Amino acid sequence: MHSPLSGSEDFGLLATAAGCPSVFWFFGGTEPSSWEGADPAGEQPSTVHGNHSPFFAPVADPALRNGVTHLLDAAAEWLDPV
Repeated sequence: MHSPLSGSEDFGLLATAAGCPSVFWFFGGTEPSSWEGADPAGEQPSTVHGNHSPFFAPVADPALRNGVTHLLDAAAEWLDPV
């Protein structure tokens, strides 16, 4: 059995305690221009704010469109009888 991974705070522990599987996905929603000039192997630029930052403001499109699309794709795998 694999150790639970933390998705956000204690998300992984909650599913483990309940004895059920869980999935935590990140779909992103940061303005792409925030990453301009960033070193791919370096630290996150100060212009990119994490989801717990008071300055985090996801870009509605494509974040919502991508999130809905990927969740529907995942649901289709579970719901498709073939």
